[in-house]
Amino acid sequence: MTRRSPGRRFFRFPWRTAAQVAADVDDELEFHLEKVAEELVEEGWSPEAARTEARRRFGDLEGTRAYCRALDKRKETQMRWTESLGEVGQDLKFAGRQLAKSPGFTLVAVLTLALGVGATTAIFSVVYGILLRPLPFAEPDRIVRAYPTASDGSPDSFSVPNYLDWSREAKTIEAASAMDNGTVTLAGDGGEPERLEAFWVRTDFFRILGLKPIAGRTFSPGEDKPAEQRVVLISEELWQRRFGRDRSVIGRRLDLNGVPSTVVGILGRDGQYPANADVWLPLAFEEQMLTQRGAYYLNAIAKLAPGATLEEARAEAKVIGDRLAREYPRDNEGTSVGMAPLQEFMVGDVRTPLLVLLGAVLLVLLIACANVANLLLVRAASREGEIAIRTALGAGRTRIVRQLLTESLLLALVGGAAGVLLAVWMTRALVALAPRSTPRLEEVGVDGSVLLFTLGLTLLTGVLFGLVPALQASRPNLVGTLKEGTRGSRGRAATRVRSLLVVTETALAVVLLAGAGLLIRSFGELQKVDVGFRPEGVVKLNLALPESQYPEEARVRTFAGELLTSVRALPGVKSAALAAWGLPLSGTVTVISYTIEGHPPPPNGYEGNVRIGIASPEYFRTMGIPVLRGRDFTGQDRNGAPQVVVINQTAARQMFPGEDPMGKHVTLGWSVDGVRRGGEVVGIVGDFKQDALQEDPEPHLFLPFEQAPVEGMTVVLRTATEPAAVATAVREKVHALDPNLAIYGLQTLEEVVASSASQPKFYMLLLGGFSAIALLLAAVGIYGVIAYGVRQRTQEIGIRLALGASQDRVLRMVVGQGMALAVAGALAGLVGALLATRGMRSLLYQVSASDPMIYTGVALMLVLVAAVASWLPARRAARTDPQLVLRGEV
Repeated sequence: MTRRSPGRRFFRFPWRTAAQVAADVDDELEFHLEKVAEELVEEGWSPEAARTEARRRFGDLEGTRAYCRALDKRKETQMRWTESLGEVGQDLKFAGRQLAKSPGFTLVAVLTLALGVGATTAIFSVVYGILLRPLPFAEPDRIVRAYPTASDGSPDSFSVPNYLDWSREAKTIEAASAMDNGTVTLAGDGGEPERLEAFWVRTDFFRILGLKPIAGRTFSPGEDKPAEQRVVLISEELWQRRFGRDRSVIGRRLDLNGVPSTVVGILGRDGQYPANADVWLPLAFEEQMLTQRGAYYLNAIAKLAPGATLEEARAEAKVIGDRLAREYPRDNEGTSVGMAPLQEFMVGDVRTPLLVLLGAVLLVLLIACANVANLLLVRAASREGEIAIRTALGAGRTRIVRQLLTESLLLALVGGAAGVLLAVWMTRALVALAPRSTPRLEEVGVDGSVLLFTLGLTLLTGVLFGLVPALQASRPNLVGTLKEGTRGSRGRAATRVRSLLVVTETALAVVLLAGAGLLIRSFGELQKVDVGFRPEGVVKLNLALPESQYPEEARVRTFAGELLTSVRALPGVKSAALAAWGLPLSGTVTVISYTIEGHPPPPNGYEGNVRIGIASPEYFRTMGIPVLRGRDFTGQDRNGAPQVVVINQTAARQMFPGEDPMGKHVTLGWSVDGVRRGGEVVGIVGDFKQDALQEDPEPHLFLPFEQAPVEGMTVVLRTATEPAAVATAVREKVHALDPNLAIYGLQTLEEVVASSASQPKFYMLLLGGFSAIALLLAAVGIYGVIAYGVRQRTQEIGIRLALGASQDRVLRMVVGQGMALAVAGALAGLVGALLATRGMRSLLYQVSASDPMIYTGVALMLVLVAAVASWLPARRAARTDPQLVLRGEV
């Protein structure tokens, strides 16, 4: 008997199953075993020993048999997967054909989903880039920002002695670094003088963050000592902009504020901190600052020790801060030391508005899902005949639900793909429109994490809007549907589901409209705020005199006097003045402690703190700040003359309660060459907004520029001509006096005021846009449900008209149905808005989160829109020709 080997047969006939091959192997094994056993018996072996020896010789066939059995199991599994994938492929092909058959439905659904998914993805990209994306540093979860806290809990700054005490005593931190920021002028390298954002840091700064330069090195230990040679790191952006990415810049000396500094490294854009830094310089603690416990100007970052938690570090910092407050009450009373993750500190006040926007856009997405679900319900009603036939032919409910969900998911994926394209454009627009002060804005973009979120969102969206229609359509009334062909027979149940979806999306639209209305009214209140000065026709620009070239106050006074004389003579300049330490709405604050002559000495040596400004004569007239009592500074308030000060109304009330401040003497905790600054109060000016439009005025005290000259100054000019042209002339005057000075911060005060309201305006526009989209989708939903209902009731309406019903009555009946849905949605939405808008309180100014005017207006607007959306199909219903209905032609 001749047999082919199992392997040859299997590979020659690959369509044979592994089970068939295994059966062949079994047959051949038995045949050979018997043949060999017979031969061994003839040789003298016993039958049992012969069979055992035969099995030993053909053990490899046993292995082949086991292999074939394993192959059989694997092939069965593969066949099951192949069968499942084939069914999925069939479902996808059928879904594609079904969507292609209804291009109008598909286009509307895709556009609706693209709008919802695109807007949600764009806002999520902003939220992820700012709030969620881990900082690009080594072990970012261990990096914290340390700061003294004032009595109200707000972050403050360290003095050098306080920082050194805290950093030495803290055991929960591995390393700490102090920071200071400001600007420096880059000049003398062949280019125009340029003002750069500078940060002074201790040498541990880069080790804490794990930053490594793309060229050169960071600071070496000891380079932050006062006697060391000046070195500097530059940013990649400055390296590209100023030096054309020339690597020979390493080792070059740059003139920064008149002091040569050697470039030792270049920091790349990725991981740069702070993001707006142009240069980093070593922070040296001068000898005199080691004892100035009341000079607060340092910020600090730290890295937690291995195993230490943030809560432990906070508790320890509070203990140290409380001790410093007890030991040095004069400078630290009412303060402590706080700590927060660096990422949380960087985000600041934008967390709440961004989360509000994310919540708003998710509501828009839900409304879009409800609209598409309504479209699918209407479409499922028209397919009842098809589904009933498939069910009658044996298709199970699970198979039908899977097919309908496949169509929904395919629709969602197409809409999601279109949404991604829309999201890329919207994200770029958001970044372009966002205020420049928004933290981490440069990290916002549509990247892999955002796309992964979009994919998950798209699949979830497909299930959300597809599940209810699929479940409803998978329970057909076979008898009724097959009797009536393809005409829908589901009736009331489907109508209730569609009506519920419309009520839901209407309620969500009300929530969005209420939030947008509150922000719009809040922004309107901000626009009414009296800023305390007249910004029209005023332009300002900044400049700073290098201390190395202007080491003496006399030289600063001379430069300032010559500059004012030259700019006041320019055509179109009505008045000009100099100021320092912050214009109104600049956000720049200098706070100094003070005492008042004649008052009992306070326990800690100072009566309080006051914001300080420095101004030349004509400053208040140029700014349009009214002098309420006394006088402005004059040319007589020069160096050597009796020291004088001017205060604002808030300072008069808080520093001199129940007293007349005029003629009183104020002494500041600031001395130069052993002489305390301060002087006699000679004038009281009106209050003005210093930090933000929504914040109350703070006590403010002004010193005359001649008696307190400083290197950094702002030129303000009130002009009768175009401010930009005057600014160009001022630039020429400045360079005529000193060609190495950089001019920066050129703005009109109207731009300054507008910039202070840029963030509230940005949030208002976004939420207003989302609410407008929601209102439109809700109107479309109401229109769709009423229009479909009219189409389903055409015969009933025709009979009513034939029996004598008037067109007005039919019109009122149909509009009433739409209004009922709108009123139900509005009532539910108002309750939801009362709960949802509580989280917006920090975004509102002079407006209650439960403002009845806003809620009433939103409800009326929605009812009006619903009336219009219902009236259109109602008008068509009222014009139904009863004769055509009775003849069955409609």
